Amino acid sequence: MGNKHSTSTSGQPSTNVWALKEQRPRKNEEDISVVWFDDRDNTESDDNKLFRQQTLRQINDYVAFFNNKDEFLAYIQSIQDEHVFLTLVPTTNTDDLLSAIHSLNKISCIFLYSDQIEDQEPFTSELIEKYSKIVGKYETRSDLIVALQKKIELYRRQIAMFSFYDDRKQKTAHDLSKESGSFIFFQLFQYITMTQTKSSEESKQEMLAKCRIYYQNNRKQLEAVDVFEQTYQQTDAILWYTKNSFIYRLINKALRTEDIDTLLTFQFYITDLSRSLQQKFQEMKRSEALVPSTFTVYRGLNLPEHEVDSLKRSVGQLISTNGYLSTSRLRQVAVMFANKVMMEIEMDMRLKNVICADIAHMSTFDDEEEVLFDIGAVFEIISYEEQFDDDSNTSKMLIFKMKATDKGSELAREYIDYQKKRVYQADLSLIIGCLLIDMGQNDKSKRYFERLLVKKPNDEKVACICSSLARAYRLDGHYDKSIEYYERAYKLHINIRPQRFLSAARVLNGIGLVYGQQCNYTMALEKLMSSLKLYKKYGKEDEEYAGILNNLAGIHCSLQELDVAEGYFKKVEQINEKLLPIDHPNRATVLINIGNIHYQKKNYTKSLVYYLKAMDMKDKVLPLEHPDKICCLDNIGLVHLQMGNDEQARQYFQKALSIAEKVLLPHSTHSLVNQLHKHIELVKNEIPDVSEAEKPSALKPKPQLETLVDEQYSNNRMEQREEDQATSTKNLNKEMTLESSKINSPYEDTSPLKRSLKNIT
Repeated sequence: MGNKHSTSTSGQPSTNVWALKEQRPRKNEEDISVVWFDDRDNTESDDNKLFRQQTLRQINDYVAFFNNKDEFLAYIQSIQDEHVFLTLVPTTNTDDLLSAIHSLNKISCIFLYSDQIEDQEPFTSELIEKYSKIVGKYETRSDLIVALQKKIELYRRQIAMFSFYDDRKQKTAHDLSKESGSFIFFQLFQYITMTQTKSSEESKQEMLAKCRIYYQNNRKQLEAVDVFEQTYQQTDAILWYTKNSFIYRLINKALRTEDIDTLLTFQFYITDLSRSLQQKFQEMKRSEALVPSTFTVYRGLNLPEHEVDSLKRSVGQLISTNGYLSTSRLRQVAVMFANKVMMEIEMDMRLKNVICADIAHMSTFDDEEEVLFDIGAVFEIISYEEQFDDDSNTSKMLIFKMKATDKGSELAREYIDYQKKRVYQADLSLIIGCLLIDMGQNDKSKRYFERLLVKKPNDEKVACICSSLARAYRLDGHYDKSIEYYERAYKLHINIRPQRFLSAARVLNGIGLVYGQQCNYTMALEKLMSSLKLYKKYGKEDEEYAGILNNLAGIHCSLQELDVAEGYFKKVEQINEKLLPIDHPNRATVLINIGNIHYQKKNYTKSLVYYLKAMDMKDKVLPLEHPDKICCLDNIGLVHLQMGNDEQARQYFQKALSIAEKVLLPHSTHSLVNQLHKHIELVKNEIPDVSEAEKPSALKPKPQLETLVDEQYSNNRMEQREEDQATSTKNLNKEMTLESSKINSPYEDTSPLKRSLKNIT
């Protein structure tokens, strides 16, 4: 893994070298970025440039080179989904540079390289002593290549990302934290993969075409793509995955980042691999005499401290790795690849939905007794403890004990069943697009649904696709485009035989939401009343019916018709009492909205009672730092502000802001975060020209209307325009009144993941 004082002088390893033009920055489709920084002279020999551009790319395809400190630091800060393996040419500025970046989780390891490295003692040794991520110092290219290659291979064997689901807090699939959104994504993706029709040659060629474009200047990987095209059979899927090849790298990056575009492109191979694992799993089950019903496997991990802490906090929860999980029957193999953290997993072969296969005889590492788990495998974290990892009793390993479970598939099944009730004849291809919207990944969902339209499905499916596209555009604030798709969906639902009246009612509800967000309340009421009329005739008093009533109430709030609005909210409350358990989040939502009515009527004491009751419900069923708590905390703060309880107001605003800055991204520009800062400024009396005596009456920000689904506080385009114009206290007062009086994001459907998943990237 690299000697800390390597001074070998062996020659450069043999490598294929070809002319390579400098390329513009491109997206890294793999997990690792190799970054080279040398801020000495901007000029260098062609030989050095060729080495960096070509030899290093044989180890890792994505390589970036910098000689400007500011550009280098800007690049490091911009990285989100990769780990950096950094090569530095040490100079007198290196200490300052390392102090700025060493603590970043994205920096995995650092290599010091110079052909005069020994002349820089004791400076380089002091750097190695001070910064733990420095692997070593290297004087020859060959030593650097060997060390870098070993570290990269080790990292690829250690990397794992997790999604969590806490069934003690999350009562249903109707209200999940952002971690649980990723959890259900992989359950659903695995379910869809296993129900796909047989892979086609066309989908194979689509995958290979993308690989050739990405690796267009990397001859080594292009040769591997050619070999795959010429020799690949479905029975080779496992073997190709175990190789250190383009397949392994691209698929794992796509899985870890939930890159739906790449996953769909690679679905040809993913389907083959998952089916191969399923076949091997069934073979293992039939070999009961050779395979015990339960056995233990191990996985060594290299995790940053905050991820270790997340695992510690998750005892009793369900966990799923974001992709395939490679394990070993041999504990000592896992220890070899572990950085003081290891998973110890008990697998029960009687489980139905956790798929794994013994692939030792097929793996390129046949001495590791590898067991590979399929996408979506779920484990329950039982406990963790520190153990010595060898007989010397000097080195400790943190062991997380887990057991495989079928519980995760039940959640995916619930989500699928719900969407099938919500969307007429919804098939699995539609459901994964709906999930992307529920996760807040609207751009991905739009690309996904537009991709489905290209395949020219039947009218029923087109209507559902258009409705989903309309919803995604609405949530992004592109209202004209949203109405265009909604109207197309409405015509299709009405013209289809038999007519889809309930689906048409949902579309009218969506159009009403758009008009409400445009402050066109006359059209909003017209569309919502038409939706309600259809639902009364063809539906029943269920959650969707309650949602339409909730939206009507919101419009009447915006028109200051508070008694009418309160009547609708009371009706929603009655329906919820019949349909929902006492601690369901939607019941808290209605309490908040009734509290808002009393707030606007200046019945602050009564308003506070409703808010506190709703907050108590949310505390019982939601995780500690859940986005759904933010608006409620903000509203409680506003009541205290109006009642003159400035200290209590400040505490609630600060608590709301603390959650918002952790779960809403990018928090620096999110409209709700900006609003919370303004509310804190009100308490501090930092707005000019407003005296303490005038503050409660001069500034009357109103609380947010909550919705039964979707985002309650999307970054509304009209709000943003108003914020840009707010250049005085008078404009600020006007802005905050307008901001609070409109429907920030009214109800469209009882969406299982809600706006809490807005920020998964």
